[in-house]
Amino acid sequence: VRPIARPARSAGTTVRCALIVCPPRSGGTVIYQALTQAIPCVYLCNAHALLPGWGTRIQRAKRAALAERQSFNNYCGYTGSLADVYEGNEFFAWMHRPPGRNGDEAAHLCREFDLLIRLLAPRPPECVILKNARAFSKIARLHEAIPEIVLVRVRRETDQVIQSAVRAYRDLGTFHPVPESLRKQNIDDPIEFAYQQIRAIEASLDEQLSQVAPECRLEIPYEAFCGDPHRFIRTLACDRLGLAPGSLRECAALSRLRPSRRPKVSEAESRQIEELIRHGRSGGGHGLE
Repeated sequence: VRPIARPARSAGTTVRCALIVCPPRSGGTVIYQALTQAIPCVYLCNAHALLPGWGTRIQRAKRAALAERQSFNNYCGYTGSLADVYEGNEFFAWMHRPPGRNGDEAAHLCREFDLLIRLLAPRPPECVILKNARAFSKIARLHEAIPEIVLVRVRRETDQVIQSAVRAYRDLGTFHPVPESLRKQNIDDPIEFAYQQIRAIEASLDEQLSQVAPECRLEIPYEAFCGDPHRFIRTLACDRLGLAPGSLRECAALSRLRPSRRPKVSEAESRQIEELIRHGRSGGGHGLE
């Protein structure tokens, strides 16, 4: 089988790009689905995982069908359609590799990010929208190297995030991603581990985003987005990415967005999560160093 050739390297990209960052189970995939359908853009989709060189063509061919769907569905961040969003950890593996012989991390990040943009092949006036939870610890370095990236920070009620993380662990048998600070800790209780995982990722994101200029970041609360998605879509597209208001697309599913409040753990476990959060906020014994 002849491998698909990687696109030639260029000096850099000036394509407008948004990167969604958030802890797992924060509603980021639903928001990713909504943004990519309403804003003229290209993004990593499931087709890119199977046929990288054809992924964007398949995405464009199926765009009209996706716009007519009545709801956004995913299972633990995985979607069912070839043209629907894909987190694409393998497409971001370069973020976690050493920069090479010369040790120039900024040049390494620029080069690899440019290759990703060239693979996605946006056409004017399209922008690029991406999401990757595993990249949470590297976003400040990435933005420093590529200042045109807009970082979209998704937040959700903490107890709901932890409940979802515990439920996902029980369904899938693993936590992902695991912060470096937890890799050598021996925590047997999945609720305690989920709490520590989410707190560590939140703290890392908050610290890094404090270093990014306000015009290069946007915070989207999951619950508020479900109530009024068009407001956040316009802010990202027009105020941050510089797109014309008339370029935004209609999407039937936007009017049916509702925040998920379905119980994901038992009542006793829900109380345990609330207690962990309360102790963490008051500086008790469960906070992170």
